[in-house]
Amino acid sequence: MTTVLTSGTINDKVSAHCLLLQESPVHHVKSLDALLTMAKKKSKRMAIQSIDTLKEMFLSAILPDTRKLSTFEQHDFSVLIGEKVNVTVLGWLVEDKLKSCYSEYMDIIKAHLNDNEVAIRTKLCNLVFQLLTEKPEKEQELLAILVNKIGDPDNKLASKIIYVLTKLLQNHPSMKKVVASEVERVLFRPNISERAQYAPSVFLINYNYHLKTVHLPHI
Repeated sequence: MTTVLTSGTINDKVSAHCLLLQESPVHHVKSLDALLTMAKKKSKRMAIQSIDTLKEMFLSAILPDTRKLSTFEQHDFSVLIGEKVNVTVLGWLVEDKLKSCYSEYMDIIKAHLNDNEVAIRTKLCNLVFQLLTEKPEKEQELLAILVNKIGDPDNKLASKIIYVLTKLLQNHPSMKKVVASEVERVLFRPNISERAQYAPSVFLINYNYHLKTVHLPHI
């Protein structure tokens, strides 16, 4: 394994890091850091491959199903008594690190969502939607990332976002208010073009939200 990680091909290294993370993310945080570093590379192929791999790792091996990760400061220090204090504190520190890594992952995704290739932006929007619907971690930020692309200059991608947001509300109707708030934030942000206003306006009108008076451009 060590030989693969030091001198193997990119695909071999990615596979090796995945195996280590699947074995125990707690004991192989360095593999998570390595994949995040790959996701920042200038090579689009390597970056997107790493982003996709990280998604699988976060969904299958790292993020809890029913709760959000906690920072170190969010834990209850009053429970630190007895013989297992060191083990407990170590667990909290690792959880804090994993949460920090996921935040870094979000920043990487946001950076690549500005790529000039529509195919890459579309792939990443699908990835964000999957993360949003499968795990509670960073759900507000993921929603904001997704909604922000409703103003994408590519009409097909903007329509795709309308579709996935509609699907989201069908599965989670309690999110209607928060989704509307995020879409309105995009619609009324400063210096937005009429073209970029079109998709969010259509989405809100379809869901019978109360809108401010907005001129809908004809595209």
